[in-house]
Amino acid sequence: MKQSIVLLDNGSVRPASILAARELARRVSSEIGKPVSHASCQHSDKVPATELAGEPCLVWGDFLEHEWARGIQRMLVLPLFFGPSSAIAIKARRVARQFCERRPGVSCEFARSLVDVSDEADDGIAQLISHQVIEKLDTASEKRTQCILVDHGSPNPEVGRCRDLVGKQLAESLAGRGVNVIVSSMERRPGAEYDFNEPLLGSVLEKLDSSEIERIILAYLFLFPGRHAGSGGDIETIYQQSRFSRDGGEIVKCSLVGELSGLEGILAERYSQLTQKGYGLFSVAPVEQPK
Repeated sequence: MKQSIVLLDNGSVRPASILAARELARRVSSEIGKPVSHASCQHSDKVPATELAGEPCLVWGDFLEHEWARGIQRMLVLPLFFGPSSAIAIKARRVARQFCERRPGVSCEFARSLVDVSDEADDGIAQLISHQVIEKLDTASEKRTQCILVDHGSPNPEVGRCRDLVGKQLAESLAGRGVNVIVSSMERRPGAEYDFNEPLLGSVLEKLDSSEIERIILAYLFLFPGRHAGSGGDIETIYQQSRFSRDGGEIVKCSLVGELSGLEGILAERYSQLTQKGYGLFSVAPVEQPK
């Protein structure tokens, strides 16, 4: 049975983000010794091919059709998501199910997301971020420092638990260096049922006293630059307009996770778990032919 391996992300209308995801797919390919493609759940097909080195980005449904035309029957999916967000756990799964109903004999198997809350020892993402934070500590002058980990904020409590687990693991990694970690979200939906996203980054920065904490190391649970993270994004606006920044507090930014060397190793491990141990997020089985 011919198979295809694909790195599947949420999608972006920014060419730089798509090109960065493709580069990550190439790094994963080198790690596992097999070809790895890239596709997006949504949005990315709006970017002209001329801005993507002449190669358009396929969204998930179109990618499945493209692979079917090549004779592929088994799709192995590496989700480029920190947790099981609705884009992967609901939308991508639904598209896969509908495709398998139209194309009998095809299966889609999804590896675990980048953070596995069922295994607290699974700390790959936290370790990548920790190395960044420690580098900032080692290269900057000695100041009273606080680390803030920020994610987008999600309506899905399971995704919130993934963020909290990374925050806990990061705090444990930095404990010996005397640096506390605050876990925050960029934004949240209204309503008590979404309180798990608190505290918001803006609120944290308003409450911190620059006379007590002189420097913040801002660590991201974001993959690539976009309208939220990166230069000119929402997070940059939040911290530039914060009381902490206005009062002269220093904010040191870490790199985004998708830009960090080592992420390919985590994705390679997810591939190994899926193919060698049968340990994944879910699978969409082939449709049985009527007898």
